[in-house]
Amino acid sequence: MQFTGPCQLSFQDKQLNGHGKDYHSHGFSSPVGKLKGVVTPLEMMNQAELKDLGLVIGRESLLEFESGVRVKGVLRSMVWENGHLILISFDDCVVNLGEQVLFQPEWGTFDMAIGASIFAGFAGPADARAFELTYPIPEEKTHKIHYSEQDKALHRLYQKVRNIREGHENSEQLKFIFSELVSNHPNDWLCALEIYELTQNRSELVNLNKEVLSYLNRWKEISSQFEILVQNGLDLLHAD
Repeated sequence: MQFTGPCQLSFQDKQLNGHGKDYHSHGFSSPVGKLKGVVTPLEMMNQAELKDLGLVIGRESLLEFESGVRVKGVLRSMVWENGHLILISFDDCVVNLGEQVLFQPEWGTFDMAIGASIFAGFAGPADARAFELTYPIPEEKTHKIHYSEQDKALHRLYQKVRNIREGHENSEQLKFIFSELVSNHPNDWLCALEIYELTQNRSELVNLNKEVLSYLNRWKEISSQFEILVQNGLDLLHAD
């Protein structure tokens, strides 16, 4: 894997000491996968197993990955977290894939992240504070919404429907709510859909249920956009 631009190395959302964007200002790259002919992943090995691989601080080591990537250099340091190796650093290091040179000694210390696989990825730094993200203050301020009296009356109808849904008011009130909705709020169909939902399978409200459905079907005839929205709502209710 290879990244360009300022990079940060972190563990559990905390930047590793000395591995911020100033140090990795030009990018970061590291082989991912298992070592060739070795069953146990590097991150699961103990110090004795790592020594058997030739990974001893101050000595030259050679790691060959199943992918064909070869890492050869003098082991400088190891970073452990929760008993697992997560990062090793090499001096005088050469990394290559066949004839392709991926890293050479003149570039400095090669820091290699340890991991046999990548489980997930997401946008943004893990430790945003340490990465020193800055966000410009938007010039446009949040708009305060001013509702008309008609809007407020419609909101009260929605609240009444909610009260009935939660059992705080008698469902017989739905008849009056629907009547007021049709008379005073002809541009709203969503409240009617909620009323239709609450009148389903209610024998005492079967006539109201049919009336509301007819009203919603008329909304579908207004435009293709409303047809899709209303039909999607009805399909969800009928699916239940």
